[in-house]
Order: sequence, then structure tokens, then C-alpha cells
Amino acid sequence: MGNAATNVVYPFTVIALALALLIGDGASAIFSLYLGKKDYQSANKGVGNSIILMLIISIIITVFGFLFKKIF
Repeated sequence: MGNAATNVVYPFTVIALALALLIGDGASAIFSLYLGKKDYQSANKGVGNSIILMLIISIIITVFGFLFKKIF
């Protein structure tokens, strides 16, 4: 039973980690570029947008997991 649960949950974990790294790395790059240009307002906007995007993606993954939890 323990291995079956791991095989079901692990792909969701990998997908969530991949999306978090994608958004986090992109946000840090945008933040660094705008700070280098001394454009603090755009830096704050870029980080804020990435946080909102991560929240939306987290909600979508959670809903997807709850919808299909009975199948597995």
C-alpha cells in the first residue's frame, strides 16, 4: 500500500516542483534585471505577478488532485 500511494502522489509533486522552479527562476531573473535598471516599480510588479501566478497554479493543481483522487 505504501508504494502504491507513492507512485500516485510522486508525479503531482514533481509537476508542482517544476512549476514552482519555473516561476521562481523567472521572477528572480526579472527582479534582478529591473533592479539593475533601477526600475523598482517594475521589479515589484514582476514579483507580485509571479506570486499571483503561483497561487493560481497551486489552486488549479489542488482542484485537479481533488477531482481525480477517486480514480486512483
